Amino acid sequence: MKKSLSISILLVALVALLAACGQTIKPTAETEAFIQDTMTEAQEQSRGNAIIDELELANGSIVRFIDESASFEGGSIGMLELIGENAEPVLAKIEEKTATALEIYKFLAPDKPAPQKLIEHHKSLAASTNLIPVEARTLDLAESSLATQDGGVLWSWCSNQSTFKNTYLSSLHYPNNFKHFGFGGGLWGTNYGVTGSAKLRALSICNHPNATSNTQVRIEKKLNYAGTTLWVLIQGTTYTMVPHRGMWYASQDPNFYLPSQYRVKAAGGYYSIAGSWGQK
Repeated sequence: MKKSLSISILLVALVALLAACGQTIKPTAETEAFIQDTMTEAQEQSRGNAIIDELELANGSIVRFIDESASFEGGSIGMLELIGENAEPVLAKIEEKTATALEIYKFLAPDKPAPQKLIEHHKSLAASTNLIPVEARTLDLAESSLATQDGGVLWSWCSNQSTFKNTYLSSLHYPNNFKHFGFGGGLWGTNYGVTGSAKLRALSICNHPNATSNTQVRIEKKLNYAGTTLWVLIQGTTYTMVPHRGMWYASQDPNFYLPSQYRVKAAGGYYSIAGSWGQK
């Protein structure tokens, strides 16, 4: 019994040491394949303009609403946030997990006319599930975690590996009702963060302040055509990330709950990737 206890203590100490050294820690067996460094290269196919609209927020961040149909047939509406330096992430902190892209757009840009694609997308969601009303709701800032910082303390979410991981665990991925979480820290070269196939999923990446170079980032989706599996680049998500910047991406399928598998590809120096998927 004492020997077993000693081994357990040793393992806990080893995990803590690796985390402090910036190594990739795989949280559980079911997420151990989240970070991968060798995968099939994604195809690129353009079917039109992918960016529906782009909003510049007061905190220096940029939010893009993306038509994934510009990259493959039957695509979703994607929401991508390019997070500014020392800025608190916005999209992932809206607690209304069933809020549509249209409702989020109206929340962020109340004085702008909503794009027709977002209006049509909202209608299709309302027709496919009773979770979405026909009329777009007005999101209340007081009901959103946007109203507070993490723990009431001002933080820079991308300041270092530890802050990045803790921030995402505590205030970005878990509140959105995800079941699985994957994380890779202190990464170099080319790596992929790959979600499982799930009805809900989100991906995020941070290029650390002490990175020695920019990191090239892109979001890709797994498709199956007549028994053939391939990955496809989502147009409008390619981004050159300078140090101390981050990105968050999620999508809403036409029926809101269609299982899909996404990945983020990163190539550069000293970055972290996080992802979550599946409903609790």
